[in-house]
This record gives sequence, structure tokens and C-alpha cells, in this order.
Amino acid sequence: MYDRNVKLPRYAKSGVPEVWIENLEDDPLLVFRDPAGGAYQTCLILRPGDSLSVAAFPDVVFKVEDFLG
Repeated sequence: MYDRNVKLPRYAKSGVPEVWIENLEDDPLLVFRDPAGGAYQTCLILRPGDSLSVAAFPDVVFKVEDFLG
């Protein structure tokens, strides 16, 4: 909860373009993008079997399961 409730708004306010958080309880990978003020406008919820790329490098694709514990 600390990552989502404290750190995430700080990152958004600072203009960090993208943040990834692994939810250890349910095991999805949460990807936040498009900061505006103190919040992110886009939240992706990804699970094993999904793939994604860093917004800054859209040609580089990762498998979600490679990041989950």
C-alpha cells in the first residue's frame, strides 16, 4: 500500500513517466503511465501470459512472467 498510496503520487507529481509495481497479494503487474499533477492517468493490470513494453522503448517487449516472483 505504501508504494501505491505514498510513492506513486510523489512520482506522478515529479513527472516520472512510467512506474511498474508488482502486487504481491494477487500477483498482477501494475503499470502506471501518463502522470498529471499528483496522479497517473493510465493504469494497466497485467498478468502472466501478457506482454508489455516500456513506453520510452516500444520496440522492446517483455513477458510479464519474467518480472513476477
